[in-house]
Amino acid sequence: MDTQTKFRLKKRSKIFTWLGYLSVLFFAVFLTTVLIIRNHSEGDWTAPWIMIPLLAGLMFPLFAGLIFGSLAQFSRQELLTYMRDIRIYRARKVATAVINLLMEDKIQEAVNLYLTLKYYPENVLDDYLYGMLIARAQKSDIEKLQKVGRQKMNDVKERFNPANIKF
Repeated sequence: MDTQTKFRLKKRSKIFTWLGYLSVLFFAVFLTTVLIIRNHSEGDWTAPWIMIPLLAGLMFPLFAGLIFGSLAQFSRQELLTYMRDIRIYRARKVATAVINLLMEDKIQEAVNLYLTLKYYPENVLDDYLYGMLIARAQKSDIEKLQKVGRQKMNDVKERFNPANIKF
């Protein structure tokens, strides 16, 4: 999505939201006005020439508000989908960089880069990277990374131990 489309969607969402609120506000003002006029008049309010415009005036703003609200929600949903796709793109970019660092045996740099991204929209991606980092750290030449890798591997093994399940 280009920036022009993004700004157009933002503007459309904002305009339709305001139109929806204004329609509901018009309904409330129209209903209040009709009730005040009806309480202070002595005419026949059941005549068709009064009831038809009155009901149309009451129903039209409600339906217009519903339509405007749903159009605003569609635009907002497109924007939210776009923002989620951007998060996925960034997370995958970092994941690819982490995998490249692991392939070059730069484990500490891969761990540091992995820790910079706090949120992975796809849980599977986080699981894969975490498993790769643990396995690579456990088989590293550096003693500190081996110790951390073994500790994390034991933590994962303990977390998924079937003996911890209580029936």
